[in-house]
Amino acid sequence: MLKRVLVLAVFIFDIAYAQVADSTNVSKLYIATFNRAPDSAGLDYWVNSGLSLEEIAQSFFDQKETQQKYPKSQNIDEFINTVYSNVLGRTPDSAGLKYWADELNSNHISRSSFILAITNGAIGKDAMLLNNKTEVALAFAKSGSNDIEKAKEILKDVTADISSVTDVLQKENLTQYADSDSMVALPDKLFVKGWKSYLSMGTVTDDAPSQIDLIANSGIDAIFKYVGNGMGERGDVIEPEFVMKTIVLAREAQKHTGKNVMPVMVVYTANASGGGLGEDDILNYDNLVKHFRSLIRISSTMQLQKDSEHSYPASVILNPDLMGSWEISTLYGGFYDVYCGDTDDTSCNNPKHIDIKKALNEAIDLEKDYKYGFNDGDLKSVYDLDSLKSEIADNISDDIFGWVDAQNFIIKKFAPDVSFGWVFNLWSSGTSLWVHDEYPSGDEPAQNVVEFINNIGLYNGNYRPDFIVFDKYERDGFSPAGRGYYAFGSKEWKNYLYYVKSITDTIDTPAMLWQIPGGHMPTKNEDVSFDYINHSASGGDFFMGDENIGTNIDNIRDDILNIALNPDVYNGASNVKELLEQDSDYDWSKSQIQRAVNSNVFAILWGGGETTGVIPISTCMNGGYEWLAQKVAKYENSSTSKSINTRSLELDRSNLSDNKTYTAGKSVVVGLDNRIYKCKPFPKGQWCKIPAYAPGGKSGIWKDAWDVVK
Repeated sequence: MLKRVLVLAVFIFDIAYAQVADSTNVSKLYIATFNRAPDSAGLDYWVNSGLSLEEIAQSFFDQKETQQKYPKSQNIDEFINTVYSNVLGRTPDSAGLKYWADELNSNHISRSSFILAITNGAIGKDAMLLNNKTEVALAFAKSGSNDIEKAKEILKDVTADISSVTDVLQKENLTQYADSDSMVALPDKLFVKGWKSYLSMGTVTDDAPSQIDLIANSGIDAIFKYVGNGMGERGDVIEPEFVMKTIVLAREAQKHTGKNVMPVMVVYTANASGGGLGEDDILNYDNLVKHFRSLIRISSTMQLQKDSEHSYPASVILNPDLMGSWEISTLYGGFYDVYCGDTDDTSCNNPKHIDIKKALNEAIDLEKDYKYGFNDGDLKSVYDLDSLKSEIADNISDDIFGWVDAQNFIIKKFAPDVSFGWVFNLWSSGTSLWVHDEYPSGDEPAQNVVEFINNIGLYNGNYRPDFIVFDKYERDGFSPAGRGYYAFGSKEWKNYLYYVKSITDTIDTPAMLWQIPGGHMPTKNEDVSFDYINHSASGGDFFMGDENIGTNIDNIRDDILNIALNPDVYNGASNVKELLEQDSDYDWSKSQIQRAVNSNVFAILWGGGETTGVIPISTCMNGGYEWLAQKVAKYENSSTSKSINTRSLELDRSNLSDNKTYTAGKSVVVGLDNRIYKCKPFPKGQWCKIPAYAPGGKSGIWKDAWDVVK
């Protein structure tokens, strides 16, 4: 336990000093230090003080309020317990208490640094509680209140359940001041290049031209399709035929509505969906080269579709099931045996040699003369391949960690305007059955996933992905194939979103929900014309709301409620009705889009091969898509959605390496911390052209050149 605390401490201190002193982080300091919301005047003062977050934390200890709360006579253990209680609502475990007490008593860290470490180190349920407190605290400060006593009282009823935030905001008449008062608006931290500034809706497609009208009528923001045969086509180099078909389909739909539709391609560069760890794709040199060639070809094809109307031409979902299979195998030593020294090398200190750099360079050489059918040029005429090879030599390692970096490198370098993310599953932690429990359990699935992500370096380094993708089993939940393990009630969906939020809060990355079953639970008074016994599910009802069900699940058709379930899997529920009753007070009429946004979700992509989406596809023609399509169309056409403009097409994080092109007072970019910045007017704006002033960096000197876009 002590080793884990120590590793965690090192990690959180690394990120503590990288944080900006914005209203969110300063509010967390108020909660941690004073156990209250910030007063309006105090928050405004500190946010505009020009001090770093560490300097503000230290300054807090010079305040009379702090000195009274933490007198010098207070022993270290009492101080640690108080901060834990303020931030996490609990006491530390014995190993954690001893670790922090030793650090503080030996003066290795200051009390203010300890508070920063605890706020930054919160994960799982701890993070949920702190974030919920912070949301209420921000709303209180934004209301203009300077009532210190009220600031103490307002957080008492906030729990780790997101519903407590809504309850407190409504009780205190603060809803209009909350960051999430719009049902769909996304905070800046969830911005992903090319996507909307409200929560986007997407669907599966099979690229049939007959789907154009359906896509346009639904108003969806994205369509997704597997590249090639959907399994990576091991041993072959993929022609980007499906990439072009999907892009063309999206742009044809745009002609009908004038609204950009994002084409999303699902790409395998190592296939573990049928078992194994993708070793045949990674350790076999010939296959490794071909997969690199395919990804280069796919990425560059997408990038070359950029034009004046499509600054961000596509997105990529990378390697379904692979990371889940890897993580599960770490529990039994399989990953370490295949890619590291042996099953006992659980830190992978001795990764096996893989010719990553050689294979990547060979792939580039073999692709340099590739002619694009829609373009007169070839790869070598578009990219500086020698420069890329030099970067490979300096930044990519010849092991499994280098393989991960290589995938990110290819997309970042050959498709800088294409966003992408890796897939994680519900079963990434070793089993998916936790979702049916009263999550979180003592061994939190989210914590296991975060530790694996950090160990493999997936979201670190120079080629960091733009988002993370969370899968859900590709069948409608109450279908014969889905009901064995993946029948969801509202409790399961809440657990799923809790899992998503716990992970994304910790790795600070927006989430896409993918292959979400769009089926619903038809009611007794509903005119039903689809095969609901094989395609009913609760996902559509949960996210979009179903007023026909409301709070009375007996409104649902009896043949759905009576679908048999295994009580050993479903926490005692032997049928769908009993499963739904496990969250007895749930109101199905309420949309949970806001809950998704609060869980760091920027997009929901519905459907799959045999799963109900927003439009029908050849393998799922009778899943009841019409119900979902109407709900999505209403959402997309709502006044809330229309009132939110998409972010400027100038946003381009890749340009941070070439500040010379920026315009003083005008250029808007995504900074190194994923926040949005605007170059200051002349004369200070001239500094925007200095690479060292790239916004969101650790030094803070960029503040002289850039303003945060509110």
